[in-house]
Amino acid sequence: MNSETIKPNRTELPRDYLDYSDYSVTLEDTVVVDEHQKKYKELMLEAERRRKISQISFWNLLVENVAPSGFKMPEDGQVTILDLACGKCKEGEVLHAFFGGISLDDVDRGVRTDGVEIMGVDLDRNAILDAKMEYMYGRLDPLFEKDPIPFPNIDFIVGDATDLSKITNIPETADVVIIRNQQLIGSDNQEVPLKQWQDNWRMIFEQAFNKVDKEGIVIITSTSQNEHNTLIKLLEAMGEKVVIEAKNKFAGVLKGQSDIPEIRDGEYLDDNYVVVARSR
Repeated sequence: MNSETIKPNRTELPRDYLDYSDYSVTLEDTVVVDEHQKKYKELMLEAERRRKISQISFWNLLVENVAPSGFKMPEDGQVTILDLACGKCKEGEVLHAFFGGISLDDVDRGVRTDGVEIMGVDLDRNAILDAKMEYMYGRLDPLFEKDPIPFPNIDFIVGDATDLSKITNIPETADVVIIRNQQLIGSDNQEVPLKQWQDNWRMIFEQAFNKVDKEGIVIITSTSQNEHNTLIKLLEAMGEKVVIEAKNKFAGVLKGQSDIPEIRDGEYLDDNYVVVARSR
């Protein structure tokens, strides 16, 4: 599969929701040599299906909230995105397509746009390495039938998001700042004391609002209502301008945890609640 890099050809945000049923890959679409390979490909196709469902869920979250927040695409069509506590940045392809004026189908076909710059920051060195491999070198096709195609203008840095001034190459400002599934309330097994943990997250939020352009937005998601409510109280105390706070109807089950009752019953979900805030 050949890659194609295009200039952004529009400044309008996508308005169309995606349907999960539009994205299906069957074993009949691939070449199967023997029973062992068949089982392997079935596993890989199931993983690909789950990845696509996650992408579509996040795409629909953006459709539902970005334009209604009042965000406008820059006139030059160039969008800078800062992804804090990004982990492996599973949202990278969606951000590239949504703000770059192309579709997820385009991305799967190898189309790339130079209209989006993405910078991800996380303390987890292994997660950053995985993100670099997937985006800067191209995600490996699970069926090994397509060549990996890298994404332009994307980078990931091992760094402390509580103080971005210590990190080189960080953009001066960003049009969009993303913080997915924030963990403000902490967990029972964390090693850091809760107050220090929450202070660290507050500093991450402060960095986000310091970096966002005056016409930009900060998007923060939470896995539970408790985390969301705690976030709202903190943002109010910080004096930030929240323009959208909502239960995300496109929230998905957290990867590998569907057997946990609280998650299965919807108390904890991927991007369960969403906040969009504007620069003060």
